[in-house]
Amino acid sequence: MVTTPNSLVSKVLKAKYYPHESIFRCKIKQNSSWIWQSLMGERNLVEKGTYRKIGNGKSTKIWEDKWIPGNSQGKPTSAKPQHCTVNRVEELIQNYRWKRPLLFKLFKEEEAKRIMRIPSVWLIKKIGSSRHTMGMGSIQWPQLIRNWIAKETWHLTPLHWDGIEDQRGDFKKW
Repeated sequence: MVTTPNSLVSKVLKAKYYPHESIFRCKIKQNSSWIWQSLMGERNLVEKGTYRKIGNGKSTKIWEDKWIPGNSQGKPTSAKPQHCTVNRVEELIQNYRWKRPLLFKLFKEEEAKRIMRIPSVWLIKKIGSSRHTMGMGSIQWPQLIRNWIAKETWHLTPLHWDGIEDQRGDFKKW
């Protein structure tokens, strides 16, 4: 859903369960489907293994989102300066490069250096690229976590089908 926001299943789930917010911030409704509740049950585990790719920075909140690799929580450890109006990562980027003076003004030296080390491929080449501006943008989900979630949510399904051999045309067993 996060890595392929244009897929049909991603669009349907987003429209139904989190149309105006992030998948990591949405509330779980009591009447949600079992698959959605299962996915949301593992949301914290998935979030621990993800970092936001910056893209154009418009959807990344500096002080709230997990976007700085190498920081223990992925969020800035520097305190937000008083009267600071800089809230989105896009405000730290100019002409596809980091605004170095601003980074060192807002963040501790080590943290500013970490931000400067974020590869330039994370910054978009063309503003408005739909690949980077949809929902959460592109997030790297470790393959291990994706496989584990798929395996575990299968066990939570209300119906397990062990194959045609067990049913022999008797649909009452289903």
